Amino acid sequence: MRDISILGEIIHHIGENLDDGINVLQVVEIPDYASAVEAIEKMPHGADRKDALTCVSGALNVVFEDMYEMMEASLFDVDCFIGQKQPLADEMLVDFIKETKDAYPDLNDESVESLAQKIHSGAVAAYLIPMYQKVQTNGTQKDAALAFIDDYENMQPETQKFLQGLTQYYVQKVIANHPMWQPQEYSPEFKEALESYDDAQVSLRYLVDLQDGVDKALTEETGLLAKYHKYQKQKAVFELPQNFDLMLAAHFANLSKRR
Repeated sequence: MRDISILGEIIHHIGENLDDGINVLQVVEIPDYASAVEAIEKMPHGADRKDALTCVSGALNVVFEDMYEMMEASLFDVDCFIGQKQPLADEMLVDFIKETKDAYPDLNDESVESLAQKIHSGAVAAYLIPMYQKVQTNGTQKDAALAFIDDYENMQPETQKFLQGLTQYYVQKVIANHPMWQPQEYSPEFKEALESYDDAQVSLRYLVDLQDGVDKALTEETGLLAKYHKYQKQKAVFELPQNFDLMLAAHFANLSKRR
């Protein structure tokens, strides 16, 4: 029997949070999906549990996309405050990509301007913002900057090497020509933009961790259901019908009449 009460409460909880999504994002808060996941973990294995996990996974994807857009908007705001245009460095980057891009088939679907903007955004997020925040980095800036380039992880090694070198060269040019302010010089608006960006980053990490756990549980539940259905089919082949004794008696009765 399907556990309608638990499943219904979970779907109702998620639906309310999605309906209030705009307000949630405005205050940079994430619905308490962890509570929904805890409730699902208490459910018995089966179709209900799988449906609930599927529902939560879909909801998390929606919120993640909205929060990612908020992070990009905050990054743009920060970029504008610290000076989005680095005339010499930006022109150099665009010109260099124009001259070399055709040598890398992986980049055929990417326009020169789009690729330049993604490299620029990666440099701002991974290098400039930590500098303005006086944050000690842990050596992962290179990977963080390259993460802004779509499908980077699936590109050919030579393409990745090209983008790595280009990004590092651009970062050095930007930092060298960038006027670095002291914290006491930050305007309230700039501080707010930095805080919004940080909040979005924290929320995204929370969502990713939660989504990983939900997706793992969903994969396991799907596998268990598949094994269960396979077992049921195999059992049906070898299982004797409930009225087998009567069928057997009728068979022998027919044999006796023929004699």
